[in-house]
Amino acid sequence: RAKNRRFFTSNNERAFVISQLQNILSTRSLLDNPNGYRALSAHIDLLAFSLTTTGIELLMFSISELSVHRLAAQLLTQLIDYRQTYQTVHFQETLYCKKVQKLCGPHEALARSISLHCLHNDWEYDRYSSIGFYLHDRRGDWMRLWRLARLYHNQPTYYRQLIEDCLRTRSYATSARAIMA
Repeated sequence: RAKNRRFFTSNNERAFVISQLQNILSTRSLLDNPNGYRALSAHIDLLAFSLTTTGIELLMFSISELSVHRLAAQLLTQLIDYRQTYQTVHFQETLYCKKVQKLCGPHEALARSISLHCLHNDWEYDRYSSIGFYLHDRRGDWMRLWRLARLYHNQPTYYRQLIEDCLRTRSYATSARAIMA
């Protein structure tokens, strides 16, 4: 994700990327394919996502870093094809900056999911993040939260409290920097 540059030109593009994540990571892709064990949905558990105007951030558990790179490449290719098909305005080639970061374990992953959800102004109801899966019982076989859910006892109120604490800490840090400046 490139800082301060627009990655998405419309909300339709963000909705398209979510639909592609659903198609690629759904367990249906395993059932429809005789070689399902090769499908990305067999290699990747999507734990959280955030699609802001500046980019895509995905939090995943994967058995293969290659699978993560394949997913990123597939999403980018499909987004470029979508733009070429549905946009009448010529667009510049998408600036693609990929960064794969290995996390130390589930607690670091939980902290990262919280910070992803805090990226959105309307963090509780933003449809371009996975927050609905955590707080509002949104369902889908393409999201696999069980690796993190046990850390907050699968209680939406506890996860909400973690986000509110994070936002308070950020607000305090921002006001402290303003005072020092």
